[in-house]
Amino acid sequence: MVEFSRFFPKNVLKIIDPVIERNAFFCHPENILLALLTDEDLTYKELGIRRVLKARNNYKPGIRLFTVPSINFKATHCSQLIFWDKVKLSEPPLTKNMELDLGKTVKFDFPPFPCHTHAVELWS
Repeated sequence: MVEFSRFFPKNVLKIIDPVIERNAFFCHPENILLALLTDEDLTYKELGIRRVLKARNNYKPGIRLFTVPSINFKATHCSQLIFWDKVKLSEPPLTKNMELDLGKTVKFDFPPFPCHTHAVELWS
């Protein structure tokens, strides 16, 4: 959506960019890491594994604060959507018990969790 929005005129971008950035919960680093781990391109999958391993090495126990990251509106891939040097990296809970190795090709089969409001209401 960010990439498609670049075709609007600048006066429209001044209006929609702050709205996209304010609602950028999908751009949380943990969500982007999960997208990278399931990417078909092995380069991006390896990047995701490296970042998860880095997050494991920097692990500090306690409550993780959820902050909406700043968005890179020039991104052409989900790996470029955020500025990695400006976010606090934490491991996604889904990967906590996974064995990640750069030398192995790993197929990630995550359980089908409902993520939309209507589906969540049906499960509760």
